[in-house]
Amino acid sequence: MIAIAAHAAAPPGTTAELPVLFDDVYRDHAGSVHRFCVSQVGDPALAEDLTHETFTRALAAYQRVRPDPATVRSWLCSATRRAWGG
Repeated sequence: MIAIAAHAAAPPGTTAELPVLFDDVYRDHAGSVHRFCVSQVGDPALAEDLTHETFTRALAAYQRVRPDPATVRSWLCSATRRAWGG
């Protein structure tokens, strides 16, 4: 497990922030990021490489950026565009 976490908003009635593990981000968004990559490059093998590069870069930036869980998919697609140069 990759134990890098950002913090999500606390549930109503509490004040503590909840950690969002990068594992959860990957599990929740890898499929949609891969589909986005295929739609952009049209080549499944290249899309796999681009998906890998996207998540490698996202992991490196996750602790620093701490993306909002509600917009993390958009953040990942932006990272895909930067990794691809498109």
